[in-house]
Amino acid sequence: MTHTLAVVGARLNSSRLPRKHLLDLAGEPLIARLFARLEAAAAIDRVVLATTADAYNQPLVDWARDHGKQAFAFDGDVNDLTGRVDAVVRRERPEVLIYVCGDSPLVEPASLDKLVRALIAEPEADMAYIGPLHGRKPIHEGFDVYRAAYWRRLAAASVEPHEREHVGSARAKLAESTRTIAVSDDPVFYALDHRLSVDTPSDYAFMSDLYQRWQTVDPRKPVSLAWVVELLQREPWLRARNAQVRQKRNRDRAAAVLIAAAHGPEIGLGHLSRSITAARALQDRLSAGVHLLLLGPPLEAGGLALTPHRFSSEEPAVALARALDEVRPDALIVDMPQRLLDAPARAALAVVAENTPVVSIDFSLPSEIAYALNWVPSFFLDESRRADPRNRFGWDCFLLEPPLPGGRRSDGGALVLTGGGDALSLSQSWPASLDRALPQGAPICWVQGPFAPPPALPEQPRLAWRVTRSPASLAEEITRASCAAALYGVSLFECLAHGAPTVALTANRPPGDPEIEALRASGAVLAAPEIEAASAGLATLMVDSGRARAMSHRAGALMDGSGPARFAQTVAKLLPGPR
Repeated sequence: MTHTLAVVGARLNSSRLPRKHLLDLAGEPLIARLFARLEAAAAIDRVVLATTADAYNQPLVDWARDHGKQAFAFDGDVNDLTGRVDAVVRRERPEVLIYVCGDSPLVEPASLDKLVRALIAEPEADMAYIGPLHGRKPIHEGFDVYRAAYWRRLAAASVEPHEREHVGSARAKLAESTRTIAVSDDPVFYALDHRLSVDTPSDYAFMSDLYQRWQTVDPRKPVSLAWVVELLQREPWLRARNAQVRQKRNRDRAAAVLIAAAHGPEIGLGHLSRSITAARALQDRLSAGVHLLLLGPPLEAGGLALTPHRFSSEEPAVALARALDEVRPDALIVDMPQRLLDAPARAALAVVAENTPVVSIDFSLPSEIAYALNWVPSFFLDESRRADPRNRFGWDCFLLEPPLPGGRRSDGGALVLTGGGDALSLSQSWPASLDRALPQGAPICWVQGPFAPPPALPEQPRLAWRVTRSPASLAEEITRASCAAALYGVSLFECLAHGAPTVALTANRPPGDPEIEALRASGAVLAAPEIEAASAGLATLMVDSGRARAMSHRAGALMDGSGPARFAQTVAKLLPGPR
């Protein structure tokens, strides 16, 4: 019998999504889901996990041992994937090799079987692949099928660093002498083109969603790729979850970006939340390896777990020096109140800016530091600052997560947000005002920030109150709210970005503030200077559905969600060399 070997290349060192192979997909790690698919292919005799012999990747070896899988830990160059696979091939001595990328958990077993059978039926052929159909390429990705004799030639021809790091990169050198077989697959696999590998947090969110949905279909079997294609055709918004991800090319070098942000009881979560959004955009669109230095107490925040980060209570200058030495970034992004940067921190940043592009978010850095860009996530900038070409602002500069797929549900009543730390102590006085103003029995959700006290709810409330502390998904809460009220700040614009008709409480801004006047003139919000007016405005939105719809439409026209993409594109221009 022809010995067919599948070698799965996997390391936990991904620059964009570290440890991705062990991330959970509906109760099992990604690597387990991939092995289950390969073991379902009748033509595969053995599956071996090929990783590297170092402590960081030992968890992969441990997983294989604990679950009865074959693993090989390569002790050569950690970037020599070709050498790693070749070592397994030399040990196993197969007739047919299937190389499988370890981040592709939708490899189709039946398609692999077709390729292996086709290759075995043609003794002179070197490799088999799924060919195009009527000019369309298939959705498959993440595997190659070679005759072992051809693999030996390919491995020998792979001499350049990128050829050793990326399996199959040297095929062009052998093109004239390579005999290939194109196999036609089920027409459903040509219905659309969409990425199925997991390289970034956005890819993981997409794949996790698919696997969770499959649990309601037939969890005893591997996810059907045909089902996936049909689902994506029916619900195109699912494709949008990772459609923006840039596929890394073989010769690309991942840029290293360090983002330094601050959060805490006196600061709130605005800097942190937009830094996470910026990180996601850089991972998706620049293939960047992003590291977050977070000056503040440890906490959990949506999306944070999937990006390398470190909390620090050290002085800013010390924390920055440590992070810069560890990451050695191609660019540094700073998002924190300027008052946190003492003289040593400013001096250190001035030195960094001499050799590395430094980006300031919302005037985080003093003008004497030679930063390359000041990105202002705001629709407004006063005239005195518009003359500086380094300042970018506008409705398309907000660093906010895009609306959730599937659109708004608007079934959760009113939503109230006062910021991560409730700096104005609104939790003590605003609940009573809302309870008086809103319609009897109306559902209302109070979002309590991680550094904020609980709200002082009335002893005999008129409303159906719900309090949620640091919700896992603020976007989910906003999406299901019929209307919202928020203290002027990042949370307000998050509400607008997700289409919630919103009252802006501007008690934290001075009377006659031109920014607030410009906001009021936009028609996207109701602006209220104190809590009684804000409560009355929220009551209006609950009963005046026409006005609420008009405001939601206006906010959507202004906030098109392009801010993160524009930010990534602008930062890309600052990075040295080709990406």
